[in-house]
Amino acid sequence: MRNNIQTAPLAERIKEAIGGGEVIAALFSTYTFSRDFFEQEVVNLIADEGRGRGFFPLTIVMDRSQYRGNGWGYDIVCHPERMWHAKLIALFVENPELDDKWTVLAIGSGNLTRAGWEKNQELYLVHSWDEWSLPEAIASWVKEPWLTKSEFGRWFHNSPMKIIPKNQRASISTNLKKPIWNQLNSLMGYKKWNEAHVLAPFSDNSQEEEQFSGTKSFFSTLIERAHSTAHLHVYLRGIDLEG
Repeated sequence: MRNNIQTAPLAERIKEAIGGGEVIAALFSTYTFSRDFFEQEVVNLIADEGRGRGFFPLTIVMDRSQYRGNGWGYDIVCHPERMWHAKLIALFVENPELDDKWTVLAIGSGNLTRAGWEKNQELYLVHSWDEWSLPEAIASWVKEPWLTKSEFGRWFHNSPMKIIPKNQRASISTNLKKPIWNQLNSLMGYKKWNEAHVLAPFSDNSQEEEQFSGTKSFFSTLIERAHSTAHLHVYLRGIDLEG
């Protein structure tokens, strides 16, 4: 594995990726949400002076059990049935003077809170590319009836948006329609994996007798798909010695 992971504040990386452009539309996905932090810090980060809330489509998807209200100039959408745990930031940027458009995508572990962005030890991949496009898995969310009528959903369906299909080198998966396991099989062509990294600060304590439920079942299934010489790296929370 190449040692190319950099340590930097998430806000700093996003600001760098936006550069001299102007955010035209934004989609955030989180489990829990801090209204004050979002309105005072995040909106100011992605919006130019004079173009704050209400000047471009801005939607947050979050878990319905964590919703405590929101302000004006953006909308919050909750899945009507499922628990929502995905953390994602998608920004669509434009520089009219250069006739240039690009997409900024950040996927990681942090919630849309000050702790998730500044205090906790979180892992994020921040990437950008030319033109406005979304990976197929994320686009599938926006096509769902419960999200398609959001501010971002309406903009998405009326914009010159391209969809990035899955490929063998890199992909983003969602379990909205089918389990992640099945998708990994199709990507690998049912080959065994050689190296895996699992970031697991928390475990699933569910006692339900369902396939793939619970931590033991997860790792058992993962090992079943491993090559005999495979290496598994698991990153856990530190132990509280004072507890």
